[in-house]
Amino acid sequence: MVVGSERFWISLSETYVRNHGASWGIWSGVNERWRSPAILLIGLVATMMLSFFAVRLLRSSQIRPAYGICGVIIGSFGNMLDRLRIGYVVDFLTLKTGVGAKSVMLPSFNVADIIIVLALIWLIATIQIPAKSKPQVS
Repeated sequence: MVVGSERFWISLSETYVRNHGASWGIWSGVNERWRSPAILLIGLVATMMLSFFAVRLLRSSQIRPAYGICGVIIGSFGNMLDRLRIGYVVDFLTLKTGVGAKSVMLPSFNVADIIIVLALIWLIATIQIPAKSKPQVS
């Protein structure tokens, strides 16, 4: 894609990042004694809440949004397993984009992160927002 007189480009590279923090390394500087249990607790509570919402959606026959929530749960569970098994999440892909010589490197990610993002896109695309009724004019 050409933007102005310069080309838009995007590249995907293989990296190896040990993410000891939460999303994009948030809380990386917090003491390990508190960081890991806090991240795991927040993840477990969020997973329980998402499971509750998924069950409610399934009971009300809203299957498509429930798929999105289940995808978020599955991706989160994958990252939680890494955290429990080895103490951190392994991110191994990096996306870099730019125009001409100017570039932006996005945070590294893994397959679980891809599943979460795709599930959120699916969820947003399938949510049925009830139409507001227009007030009656007399």
